[in-house]
Amino acid sequence: MWPGKYIPIVRVIGEETVIDGRLDRKGHTRALKDPQRTYNYWTSAAVEFVALQSKTPYIAPVEAISGLEVYWESANRDNLALLPYNGMDDTGRPIAPPARQQPPTFAPAYLQGMQVAGQELQAVSGQYESQMGEKSNERTGIAIQERQRKGDNATYHYIDHQAVAIRFTGRILIDLIPKIYDTKRIIRIVEENGDQKQIQLDPGAQQAYQAQQQQQNSEVQAIFNPSVGEYDVISEVGPAFATKREEAFNALTQIATQSPEIMQIAGDLIMKAADFPMAEELAERLKNMVPPQALGGPPPIVAELQQKLAGLQKALESMTENLAEEKQKRTSVEQQKAIDVYKAETTRMEALKDIDPAVLAPLVHKLVMEAMQQGMGPVVGASNQYLEQQQEPTGGQPGTSQ
Repeated sequence: MWPGKYIPIVRVIGEETVIDGRLDRKGHTRALKDPQRTYNYWTSAAVEFVALQSKTPYIAPVEAISGLEVYWESANRDNLALLPYNGMDDTGRPIAPPARQQPPTFAPAYLQGMQVAGQELQAVSGQYESQMGEKSNERTGIAIQERQRKGDNATYHYIDHQAVAIRFTGRILIDLIPKIYDTKRIIRIVEENGDQKQIQLDPGAQQAYQAQQQQQNSEVQAIFNPSVGEYDVISEVGPAFATKREEAFNALTQIATQSPEIMQIAGDLIMKAADFPMAEELAERLKNMVPPQALGGPPPIVAELQQKLAGLQKALESMTENLAEEKQKRTSVEQQKAIDVYKAETTRMEALKDIDPAVLAPLVHKLVMEAMQQGMGPVVGASNQYLEQQQEPTGGQPGTSQ
């Protein structure tokens, strides 16, 4: 059973007309048959006319060449310096010299008939010698191409019907590809410019298209799942990529001829359109000479300022990092000093716990005054540590002091 929904038969219609309700289809050659028959008739008649004419180069009296036949019989093959003949007969009377015959001539009527038939062929087809490449008044390549394209006016419907056939072929293929390519495989595709790529068809892929990163020993550049999504076909019947490239080179060359300064900003593009050896290498070299602003980059002054700004930003970041490190070092030193103060106060408190309260009062007063001057933080910390030590049991019941 055929898996597709289209019958895979594609027709390319030539000229289609309806006359009195009757459909008539014909190609480009039907209207050319009668002019071609006429041309063939005049050509055959001219050949026959020339063929029936005499091929004898000389006419001579028998007496004039009597005894000299060996010279005259080879006159049409050998390059003789002279041809002798008998000027007098036996009685002494003069003999007329041999006369060269006129070569076969072509009848003007036949030639004129062939010319008329040829013009009728051009008139019926709508294509003339100049449109087929014959020399005319045009000189530039663009002018010659435009002249040749004028013949498309008489045959545009053939080109349009060809585009219809190509679109239908594309619909057939789009309908069959998901049904035929039902297993993972690698195929080769050809792009418009002729470049070839390796792609992978994977019916199990989650997306319709996924770009493939280049991996070692892998030439696959993309992954397609033809069963995901719905697609339409667009066909454009026109010149091939090589023809477009040649036309672009001719146009750019003409522009460069009129404005040579364009080579300084677009010379690489002109060389990319060229089709001679080493054109790509020359294009790469010319691209390095193109000003940055022509390639979409900033002007030289802006680029220089941006470079200086980037240098200043790096210097500022470096200074900021240095300041942060220095600040961290200073903070560490101050924290260590505070810790030392806490330890000293704790030691003093431990030494004072066994002193008589009457003796301790002046010392406590002095400690309070120093704390008020230096801040209560160290004293509070030391006091808290002292109280925790006093509450720790040293023997007897837990939670009681000795």
